Amino acid sequence: MVQQLSLYSVIDDGSFDLLIATISALSGRSPVLFANYNHVAHPNPNYAIEKVNAKNQLVEQMRARLMQDIPFEKLQTEEYSYKLCTRLVGDGPPIETEYLNSLLRNCGDGTRPWSLSLWDIPSAGKDRKVCTQAVVESVVTSTGGANSSIVSFLAELGYVPGYQYVQLGTQFYLENGIVFQISKLWALDGESGRSSAITKDGFLIKAYINVPKATDLESINQGTAHLQQLKRELRDYLELSIPDRKSMDSRVGHLNDF
Repeated sequence: MVQQLSLYSVIDDGSFDLLIATISALSGRSPVLFANYNHVAHPNPNYAIEKVNAKNQLVEQMRARLMQDIPFEKLQTEEYSYKLCTRLVGDGPPIETEYLNSLLRNCGDGTRPWSLSLWDIPSAGKDRKVCTQAVVESVVTSTGGANSSIVSFLAELGYVPGYQYVQLGTQFYLENGIVFQISKLWALDGESGRSSAITKDGFLIKAYINVPKATDLESINQGTAHLQQLKRELRDYLELSIPDRKSMDSRVGHLNDF
């Protein structure tokens, strides 16, 4: 179980170039372009799952997230660098719609692997300096059967499709282990094929460190110190902060929530 330490912020479109220049100067590293497709599924409400006292239950229903990297050749652009992010305007990502619609239907041999993860609610506490969240992750390389798909795989696990979104942006791999992401997100409608911008006129900023073990207090304290140092270095330009933990809660409290 990985322990992820993170801080978040937002900027407007006009601040992108300055932020890239600032992080490049601080780190001495170049930004790397990335794109991924994300599908969030929830437990099937048709299953009779016993309800227990929410305050005392030890096993809780949780949403699951599937993520797959999008190859650059599927991007509708000739610019494969961070400069592509300055051209991300409108309600849709620069990615082939037909390709996005086919991802949930294909998961046989020869397809790209999926990352399957469960995210716990971030730790509570008034004096926390960073967002601390436990993550369980695995890899789905392929599924068997005549009509193989990631949707049928989820159905066997007792999950049904929820919502989809695309993330496209650039990131820095800093020397102290911090990953600094600058990205845009689009919500996808699986039925109509339409998309809408979640981060319209701006970018989502995420700085994070993954600690392999939740019991490794030394690495957690060290990672927290690195994120706090980055926060201080950017304080006159960017306010890195901890988001509301409830907005990052993937648990499903009751079946009536569906």
